[in-house]
Amino acid sequence: KSWKAAAVAAAVATTPVPPAEARPIVEYIRVHHLLGGSMGVRLTPDTLTVAGFTSALARDTGWRIGDRVLAMNNNIVQGTADLDRKLQVLKKAPVGLPVSVMVLRMDVCGLSCWEVIKVQRRSCSSRWSDACPLTTPELPFKRATPLSVVCPAECGKSPINGPWTHMLSPGTELMVVEGGGISWRSGRITPLISQGYEVPRRHYATN
Repeated sequence: KSWKAAAVAAAVATTPVPPAEARPIVEYIRVHHLLGGSMGVRLTPDTLTVAGFTSALARDTGWRIGDRVLAMNNNIVQGTADLDRKLQVLKKAPVGLPVSVMVLRMDVCGLSCWEVIKVQRRSCSSRWSDACPLTTPELPFKRATPLSVVCPAECGKSPINGPWTHMLSPGTELMVVEGGGISWRSGRITPLISQGYEVPRRHYATN
């Protein structure tokens, strides 16, 4: 009986336990080579969200659809023009490679949005509780939140929507942009106001 009890205890100890809470995670991707003068990913011009790949090698590097670029070598990337400048420097002086690119990625029960929507083939209209029945999402997400809000890039929505975090302290707080408003962890909702006349929009404010 003792060995059976030990075997059961060992099996329980090695059984993966779902995380108690889902969250945005900050990942660091090492870019060792520029691929055709870029990092091998196609980024949206307004939010620097990975929308596709220009090189199959980029996926092997660790990039995922929906990743949002935050910084390179811990230097905040402040838009498309700033990223282009940083890449131009690397093209002229490749001795600066590899670089560490910090991205924001939504963790859905240990899976990326790409894996949930494209690999598991879950509908974008399904709810968080459908994909993660044993976990509670971090506020302001709720169990009834549709996956289209959690994973806007994979669901064909504007990349301005979905989860965001503080640029200066990434991962410290999650807020959600949806329907022209920003939902905060505290429960407060503030309007999302576009500024300037650029197309696509690049500057937003709230109150």
